[in-house]
Amino acid sequence: VVAGGRGVVASVGGVSVHGVFEGVAAASPGRVAVRDGERVVSYGELDAWASGVAGMLAARGVGRGDVVGVCLPRSVELVAVLLGVWKAGAAYVPLDPVYPAARTVAVVGDAGLSVVVSRAGVMPAGVEAGCPVVLLDEVDFSASVAAPGVAVGRSDLAYVLYTSGSTGVPKGVEIAQGSVLNLLAWARETFDAGELSAVAAVTSVCFDLSVFELFAPLTSGGSVVLVGNALELASVSVPVSLVNAVPSAVAELVAGGGFPAGLGTVCMAGEPFAAELVGRLRGLGVGRVLNLYGPSETTTYSTGAELGEGTQDPVPIGRPIHNTHVLVVDSGLRPVPCGVLGELCIGGAGVARGYRGRPSLTAERFLP
Repeated sequence: VVAGGRGVVASVGGVSVHGVFEGVAAASPGRVAVRDGERVVSYGELDAWASGVAGMLAARGVGRGDVVGVCLPRSVELVAVLLGVWKAGAAYVPLDPVYPAARTVAVVGDAGLSVVVSRAGVMPAGVEAGCPVVLLDEVDFSASVAAPGVAVGRSDLAYVLYTSGSTGVPKGVEIAQGSVLNLLAWARETFDAGELSAVAAVTSVCFDLSVFELFAPLTSGGSVVLVGNALELASVSVPVSLVNAVPSAVAELVAGGGFPAGLGTVCMAGEPFAAELVGRLRGLGVGRVLNLYGPSETTTYSTGAELGEGTQDPVPIGRPIHNTHVLVVDSGLRPVPCGVLGELCIGGAGVARGYRGRPSLTAERFLP
C-alpha cells in the first residue's frame, strides 16, 4: 500500500491558472515569459496578447463554460491563445496540426466546441463542417485590448484532453482549474526558482506533459523555451534549466551526444525505463533526475520519485504528490499486502471530472 501525499497544500494563489499568471505579469511585466526561436516575449506582452484573444473570443459569443478548440503550430501565439481562452472564461481542447486529420475531425465532432482558433492553412480539411473556425490572423497583437473580466473559479473547466488509452478511440478527459492549480502548487514546492527559470517545452499540447511544461514556469516567474521536440534540444541556443520528456527521447539524446550542456534537472514520465539511464544522466552532470507518473485522468502527475546514484531496477514511480492518495487494491477494491500484485487506484485533488459526454464510462472508471 502506498500511503497518501505530503499533506494538504494551499494553491499557488488565486482561483484560476491565468489569474496566477496575471499576477506575475503585473509584478514583473518585463521578465521573459516565452522564447520561441529568436523571438523573446515578455510577461507583459504575453498577457496583452492573451487579453486580445479573449476579447476576440468574447466578441464571438464565447463565455464561461464554453469549450474552444486550439489548432496552432508550436509558437508563442499558441501559448497566448491558451491563456486567452481561459481569460474568456472557457476551456481549451488542444488540436495538434501534425496529428492525422481524421483524428482531429473526430475530436471536433465529439467535443461540442464553440469555435476553433487556428491560422490560415493550418486546419485540416473537414473541421469547418463541424465547428466555426476563427483565424488568429484576424487578431492585432499590437493593439491594447482589455480582457472581458469573466469570473472563473477552481471548479470551472480548464481543458479537455483527448486520449486514446487502450481502446484506440479518443475520449475527452475534463480537467478543472483547481486540479491544475494543485499540480502547480506541487511543482513550486518540488522545484526551485532556478529549475523553473527556463523550462524546455518539447511536448505536443495534446499530451498532458505540456500542462506542466507551460504553466509551471509561467505561474512562478520562469520562462518557457519552445522547442520543436525533445530531439531538437541539442540545437537550442539558450540555456535550459529543466527538461520534462519521455525516457525514450532522453535516452536517444544521451546516446547521440545531443544532450544540452549545463542542464540541471531532468524529469521523465510516460514510459518505464532502466536505472542505467539515471547513471548516464548523472555522468553528464545532471543534478536531479525524477521519475514522474500519472494518467491524464489525474492531471498529469500523481506520484514522483527523485532518483539518486544508487537507483536500481525496477525504477520506482515514487510517492503521491500533494493532496493525492494512492492505493494498490485487489478486484474487490481492498488494499493488498506488500509484494502482492494489484491495481493502482488514485484519488485526490487531481482527479478529473470524468470523460466528456460519456457518463457510463465515467461511472465505471471514476469511483466514489
